[in-house]
Amino acid sequence: MEPIAEVMIVLAVAGFAIVGLALWRTLTLFHLSIRKGQVLAVRGRIPPVLLNEIREIVRISKVESGTIRVVKDGGDARLVCSDEIDESTKQRIRNVLGQFPIAKLRHAPRIDRGDR
Repeated sequence: MEPIAEVMIVLAVAGFAIVGLALWRTLTLFHLSIRKGQVLAVRGRIPPVLLNEIREIVRISKVESGTIRVVKDGGDARLVCSDEIDESTKQRIRNVLGQFPIAKLRHAPRIDRGDR
C-alpha cells in the first residue's frame, strides 16, 4: 500500500472517532461521578431535585465509587452506570429518573462547577 493511502486511512479513522465522540457527548444529558461516597456533578444538565434524590440513593446504598450517566435514547432518557453500582441501586435511580420527562432534563440548569 502506498504511504499516501495509509495516511488517508489513518485520517479517516481519526475523523470518525472524533465525530463519534462528539455525537456521544451530545447525547449525554448529564454525567455524575461517585468518589468516596460523594456524588459529584461532572457535565450536563440536571434538575437540582433529581441530583439530591440520586445523592440520597447513593448514600443509603453505600456506593463508594462509580459513574452515572443519563443519555438521550430516542425520546427517552436511558441510565448508564458503571459496574460498581449494583442492580438494586440502578433500579432505584431509574425509578426516580422516570419522574422527570426528557424535556425537563434537557431544560434543567447546567451543572455548575460549584455544585460539585
